[in-house]
Amino acid sequence: MESINNYLGMELNWKLVKNVGYVLHAIDKQEAIAILTVQGVFGSKAEGKCDQGFWIFIRAGFLKNNITVVDGNTGKEIATFKKKGLGGSLKEDDGKTFSIERNAMMTEYSLSIGNQQLISYQHKDNRPQVFLQPSAREVDDLPLLVVFLGYLVIMQRIDANFVSPY
Repeated sequence: MESINNYLGMELNWKLVKNVGYVLHAIDKQEAIAILTVQGVFGSKAEGKCDQGFWIFIRAGFLKNNITVVDGNTGKEIATFKKKGLGGSLKEDDGKTFSIERNAMMTEYSLSIGNQQLISYQHKDNRPQVFLQPSAREVDDLPLLVVFLGYLVIMQRIDANFVSPY
């Protein structure tokens, strides 16, 4: 797999690949940048990996959608996502906090630190488009953030298919 940092400013897409999981790649390229495998009822557990790391995402609560992030190599809890309104925050164990916002249609997401957008996501032209903003270059946790946001978007879209209109 190639480094996520090589793809700043380029369009990336998550695609479901049979017997593999969700694979992140640059548009019109087959090289995998990251892989996300989802397990359990409603994606209650998933593993994300890329060239720069391996993480386990454990989700608690169908409606609340709090997510614990565990380092896949050490088993140590390293971050927690808490849903709030249409978005939420991902707080790392060192205190760094990233905010995630989305629109009501779940077609646009944004991951930021402070007022600085790092990652944007749009579901447009029938494909999930991920863009790493130039400001993301300075963020050491970029690989984790890219894979985590992919997991969050995919799970929220799956959940929306199961919510009863009544």
